[in-house]
Amino acid sequence: MELLPNDIRVIIFDMLDFITGTNLRQVSVHFSTNYHITNLYNNIPNIRRLTNDILKLFPHVTKLYASNNRKITNLDHMTKLQLLHADGKNCGIDDNSIRNLNLVALIARYNKKITNVNHMTKLRILNAENDCGIGDEGISDLNLIELCTYNNKKIINVNHMTKLQILNAECDSGINDEGIRNLNLIKLSTCSNKKITSVNHMTGLEILSAGGECGIDDKGICDLNLIELYADSNTKITNINYMTKLKRLNANYSCGIGDTGIAELDLIKLSVRCNKKITNVNHMVKLQSLNASSDCGIDDNGIRNINLKKLNAAYNEKITNVDHMIKLQSLDASGDCGIDDNGIRNINLKKLNAANNEKITNVNHMTKLQSLDASSYCGIDNDGIIELSLTELNAVYNNKIIRKQYMSSISIIVLGDPELDID
Repeated sequence: MELLPNDIRVIIFDMLDFITGTNLRQVSVHFSTNYHITNLYNNIPNIRRLTNDILKLFPHVTKLYASNNRKITNLDHMTKLQLLHADGKNCGIDDNSIRNLNLVALIARYNKKITNVNHMTKLRILNAENDCGIGDEGISDLNLIELCTYNNKKIINVNHMTKLQILNAECDSGINDEGIRNLNLIKLSTCSNKKITSVNHMTGLEILSAGGECGIDDKGICDLNLIELYADSNTKITNINYMTKLKRLNANYSCGIGDTGIAELDLIKLSVRCNKKITNVNHMVKLQSLNASSDCGIDDNGIRNINLKKLNAAYNEKITNVDHMIKLQSLDASGDCGIDDNGIRNINLKKLNAANNEKITNVNHMTKLQSLDASSYCGIDNDGIIELSLTELNAVYNNKIIRKQYMSSISIIVLGDPELDID
């Protein structure tokens, strides 16, 4: 440590949690004098007991967690503070408490007492969601990079934030089309916000969450070429074939996208849980991860030509065989999935979830298997895993698997009967 430049040592110390930093400062006078506690944010014992008086002992703190803490009301002396978590209806921090602060990030959700942060010229990240007291006037002088206004009706217009890159305006946020007409974001979330209907002017937009009863339909995104789209339960989005850059799509539940709406796409990651309209993804030769769980329309024929790395087929009775997927590393075949022993006899996974699947009974051929969930009504017993060298095993409520000597190398093990001794 002494061989490192002092600036590097300070950076390393600032990355330590409270307990580690406190222990290190007790090693010597040098450490206690030159290295100060800066983190009162995570891994703090009895963090709810922090008070104004206690905080006076830590003038060098840069990160503070004061969520729902009534006893913290004065932060005047904490001029080095950069990150403040002051959320919750019971938080004692108000406008007066932060009048001398110039933060970089502030979380003030559910805090009605914080109404104005215009003096924070360095502020880049603000969470003012739900019942926060901050409205348009309280941020009129700011130029943030990231803003969350989820369910905050008081924030209506953020057009002045020319540097804004990430915006959450979901649900009952007061922001509508007019409130973002001048913005060119990178990431936008408008789930269940009926007031936002078109984002075609955002030519730089890469990630869009427009799920639920969002106002955005096909016309509202027809000029975009996104990288990621999350359109769960949005019946108005039906066709995105023109998005040639799209890599990730969530079209779960009652999403309006069906086979024809993705016929020309070659995604990397796709989730279509409970979407009956999507039945075939064989044309997606680059697809690596697929969630085709529950009452999804995809069956064996719909995936017969793809070679995934990760597949979630939980509770999908129509998927019965994935033997052709020689690259498959992670498989969720839990519940009433149609996959049985024959459907996985030629693959060598690293991770398998077979919880509640009575049809899977033996996985001894999977020499690379590290993590196995064989809990509840899974058909696997001790003989079905006797040749494996697992690192993680969950067999809770599976009385067919009992603790054996060969399991001593497993780091995480949850068995149906913890009272059984190793034999």
